[in-house]
Amino acid sequence: MFNMRETCQELAPPLLSEMGLEQALQDLVEKFKLRSNSKLNIKIVESPNPLLNNDYKLVIYRIVQELLNNANKHAKATEVTILIQINDKNLKLSYQDNGVGTDLSLISTDRKKIGLVGMAGRVHSVGGHMKFNSEPNKGMIVQAEIPLK
Repeated sequence: MFNMRETCQELAPPLLSEMGLEQALQDLVEKFKLRSNSKLNIKIVESPNPLLNNDYKLVIYRIVQELLNNANKHAKATEVTILIQINDKNLKLSYQDNGVGTDLSLISTDRKKIGLVGMAGRVHSVGGHMKFNSEPNKGMIVQAEIPLK
């Protein structure tokens, strides 16, 4: 029963609509800390009254969720850093870990990398773009930028 409730909350996080993006992300951070020994640094820099509708909030929430999931399950990272910058014109997300990295040329054939494809699709769905930079044994860097309308 607990797992079902947790899964439902991850699909439609009530904190996101009720308490906002920052509180929902803090909830993800707390869950990550319970499941991982990695050091996590996350920072949100927000201008006053950003034009961030629920679609953008959900995209960012899902991306951070997937990145933290990957860091915990696949990367074997000991340090993870996430910076989210939101202003009137755009939203930028930067992610970096010191994990095992990956060969990005295999992104379309490796089933383990389907989460990366899904993240990029989410960002593209709201008019943004996403870049991945990684090599085996050199960690992962992810950058996303979404124009706000």
